[in-house]
Amino acid sequence: MASLPHSPVTFSGTTASDLLRSSSNGVNGVPLKALGRTRLGVKRRDITVSAKIRKGKKHEYPWPDDADQNVKGGVLSHLSHFKPLKEKPKPITLDFERPLMDLEKKIIDIRKMAQETGLDFSDLIILLENKYHQSSSTPVQMANGIELAHCLLISIMIAHALSHGFVEGRAVRDRELVRHKAAVKTIESDGDVIDCVDIYKQPAFDNPLLKNHKIQVFSFSYFLSDVIKLIGMKPSSYPNGMKANSYTVKFTQPWHESGRCPEGTIPIKRTQKHDFPQATLLSNHRTKLGHNITGKVQDDGYEYAAVYESENKYYGAEGTINLRNPKLGDDSEMSLSEIWVTAGTSETLNTAEAGLMVYPELYGDNRTRLSLFWTSDNYVSKGCYSLDCPGFVQTNGNVTLGSILSPVSNYDAEQYSVSFLIFMDKSEGNWWLEMQGNFLGYWPSSIYTTMADGASAAYWGGVIFNSKPQGHHTTTQMGSGHFPFEGYGKSSYISNLGIVNSSNIIIDPVNLSPVITKSTGYDLYIGEDKSTDYGTYFYYGGPGYSKECP
Repeated sequence: MASLPHSPVTFSGTTASDLLRSSSNGVNGVPLKALGRTRLGVKRRDITVSAKIRKGKKHEYPWPDDADQNVKGGVLSHLSHFKPLKEKPKPITLDFERPLMDLEKKIIDIRKMAQETGLDFSDLIILLENKYHQSSSTPVQMANGIELAHCLLISIMIAHALSHGFVEGRAVRDRELVRHKAAVKTIESDGDVIDCVDIYKQPAFDNPLLKNHKIQVFSFSYFLSDVIKLIGMKPSSYPNGMKANSYTVKFTQPWHESGRCPEGTIPIKRTQKHDFPQATLLSNHRTKLGHNITGKVQDDGYEYAAVYESENKYYGAEGTINLRNPKLGDDSEMSLSEIWVTAGTSETLNTAEAGLMVYPELYGDNRTRLSLFWTSDNYVSKGCYSLDCPGFVQTNGNVTLGSILSPVSNYDAEQYSVSFLIFMDKSEGNWWLEMQGNFLGYWPSSIYTTMADGASAAYWGGVIFNSKPQGHHTTTQMGSGHFPFEGYGKSSYISNLGIVNSSNIIIDPVNLSPVITKSTGYDLYIGEDKSTDYGTYFYYGGPGYSKECP
């Protein structure tokens, strides 16, 4: 097909420089304003076609006469009458897209849930996102609801987990744990679930006796090694003779590796839903040595290797406990090493106790844990472990009561120990607990009766529960499981024994008496070395069952 010859297009009223302008400043190389006054002439043989662009009324043009021809700030900014929308237009959602949008919302909700609780749902989020991407390519299948129902079920399980003690989509050792109210963050570590709870909303304040109680906060200056130290949220008064924080080995709590609680909160370990307070567990699974200082302990399943002093009034006791991990003959049993102060007898027995414990029925494993206890009615119904009931007021935000302690000592190897001091703040009457130089909190004086103005006895030692699981004495170990005659590094010990006297001074015990229920299974040896930090000490413990201990 023959092409028609074309004549060049001519422009009147323009210059060569106008034609060389960038097309971004005009149309096809023609300045926009020039178009308004230009006549186009196209010549083809004898036919002339002329066109004139009409210049409209002024108000029809969105740009001013003196508009800058610069692209960004000039003419192009005036090309349209339309202005940016104040609201984005709502997207149109087709029916088959709704399940995808619902799933996307669920993923967002789970991310928010993870941020608020501090829990790690990354694996589940990835799973849901994979299902989202898979389903987005097959909308008909998603519309049927098969994939969506499965994904929503996972989301429901997560929500159920938060209110029933599950973490990261699984139950912790098949135990139903209770999330503490007022928790602002949750940390899981080594099987434990720890809630960070507002310090002013901790369990202690659920006790009617502490309805108007205010946490003891006291800013106080005192001289220690000629250095003034400022302290707060600590006792108002201290026993003379307290040691500076010069511990060569610092105990650790494994949960610190997974996070820390925010300032103004305390860490509280979640416990089983059916745990405490429960009178049967208080009466059947707890030492009752405190009311029997004669050493004639009834055969109620408990075995002791302990020492005590009870000839005066006492305002505290201290001791350093060798950190061990005794083995149990049965998971229904327990092994405990502690110090405790008591007052009263029979139904009026009051105690404040702290030490190291292995107790699977309570903690769910066979690890050595920090254990606190108190009672004001001889272990009947008033009292509990740690923070399992309203009583102890925790002031330390770094230590979890009932948590795992490490490192533990091994046979004939490096030895580790933890120092405890229980003492009465005579200014307030509260019984404070210090561990390894750290004040953990206090038992308020208002929860006690016979111990409100002091203690009548101080105890140190080991306790085990013997259920005779095989029809004979248990193999549950006390301490290291080795007898005292084996000595340091092999047998367990409690050293640096001290009592707080009426002058508020820490002194050595004056007249220690031993309590040994079955020396063929667990024995005790008292020693003294004033030239070292061991001071007054004793070795204790044993393996339990043997030919000599049937």
